[in-house]
Amino acid sequence: MAIHFHYDADLGILFTHAEGSLTLDEILRHLDEERDAKGIAHSEVFDATQARTDATAEQIRVVVQRMVEMHRQGSFGPTAVITNNDVLFGMASMLAILSELQDGPKVQAFRTFSEGLDWLVRMKKD
Repeated sequence: MAIHFHYDADLGILFTHAEGSLTLDEILRHLDEERDAKGIAHSEVFDATQARTDATAEQIRVVVQRMVEMHRQGSFGPTAVITNNDVLFGMASMLAILSELQDGPKVQAFRTFSEGLDWLVRMKKD
């Protein structure tokens, strides 16, 4: 599994690409790497169209807790998760709901890039 990201300064968006099986450890490592690279405050497109997961609900709660802690320490930009995998879409949707319930960062799952980018544009205007 690999998660890579780069920041597009012209668009003001962090583009992340994940492929293979997303594990809890890899997701937590990605969050730490993004924070260390000073990218956590930027709007993010998380392209998971080449990824899958067998994450559990409990593992999603761990990810949400880490995101909420990071959000409280400083700015955490909205994240659009793009996936065509039904399980990953469900887990990303759960992550979004739990984050919202805990006043964490904005996250939303989408099936297409255009939907995700449109949402990020709206988030920037708010």
